[in-house]
Amino acid sequence: MASSCTGNCFVCGQQASQWCSKCSEGLDKDGNPAPTFYCGRECQAADYKKHSKGLCKEANARKQLYRGAQLLQDLFYAYREAAFDLKIERAEITDGKLHVFEAYFDHRAEDNGPLFPFPDDLVPDANDKKALLSFLACQEVPGNMAELIKKILDGICDFNSGVHELDYVPKQKHWRISRTQGNVLDTNVFRHAAIGISFLNGDQYVVDPAGAQCGQYQAIVPFADYRQEYFEYLPNFRKFGRSAEMQKNILNGSIRDQLGPRFDFRVSFVQREVSKTMTFTVNGWEESHEKPLANVLNQKQAEFQKDRDDILDVVTKHMRLTVQWWEMPEGPKITYDEVRQGDGSVDVYYKVEDAKGSWPPEMDEMYEMMRRE
Repeated sequence: MASSCTGNCFVCGQQASQWCSKCSEGLDKDGNPAPTFYCGRECQAADYKKHSKGLCKEANARKQLYRGAQLLQDLFYAYREAAFDLKIERAEITDGKLHVFEAYFDHRAEDNGPLFPFPDDLVPDANDKKALLSFLACQEVPGNMAELIKKILDGICDFNSGVHELDYVPKQKHWRISRTQGNVLDTNVFRHAAIGISFLNGDQYVVDPAGAQCGQYQAIVPFADYRQEYFEYLPNFRKFGRSAEMQKNILNGSIRDQLGPRFDFRVSFVQREVSKTMTFTVNGWEESHEKPLANVLNQKQAEFQKDRDDILDVVTKHMRLTVQWWEMPEGPKITYDEVRQGDGSVDVYYKVEDAKGSWPPEMDEMYEMMRRE
């Protein structure tokens, strides 16, 4: 047993200053610390079998869940900053919300995108930055981060029935960002996407890495609280993996007609490579450290924090190198063909040309990791 603060003994109710060391960092359903106190070894022994299979297991699984959701959100922000696809010219605070002015450009011109540096100088506030990173990018969580989500939730929920993609209209009072695109104010009512999960004991949660665009900054929230505060209407529940399949269909052109002529397919190509780098790097980190991500999330706080920071550092580095590689003259190129249809409209078909040069030396580490995959 460990000791440093006091509570009531779980068995007899007397004041106690010791608790179960195995779940000392475990969490309750709201993500708060939930140590189980005992006044002595006699009470702990009496509760051992029931506790080890019940509260102890649940508290540690919630620790994995909450830490995993936060890591997923941290990785999402790093991914979006590396692969940011909006050309923002200026930003201002209007009626308490961030309003951005996005330049309209011809995405068929070589010098226009598909990615742009994040405008840190225009968005100094930390929460505004999160909102802009998340803006219109919520589908990229289930679409480009599905494998990481499975790693994080491994063993604490059933992917066949307990994990869904949520699609809903958020309450507009929370929506954090608006934009003018070209000279036109965007008046669309945007939908939002998140992940709904059923925990191993039946508790329900929303994992929402991209929630900042609608004023929701927590990585995970109990479903009942989230529903009351953020849903304008009941959400659509879709099978997990639907958005990843849609990403594949975007890239293979099978849903081209649904996306419209202004859709920039180059963004999907490059962001796919950046997200693959993110996943490959996490896989490589697990392999080189002989430590699955689920084990990382269940470590003591100091060890977890150290590994978390290390993972974020190396993933961020590799994603930025991937973007640099696509931007280099000798890197891969995305070209397009225009096909005029009988009604006079023009369809644009993109394709990726292989790189003409070799990877820069500083990318060898990542290349070897990706090659092994």
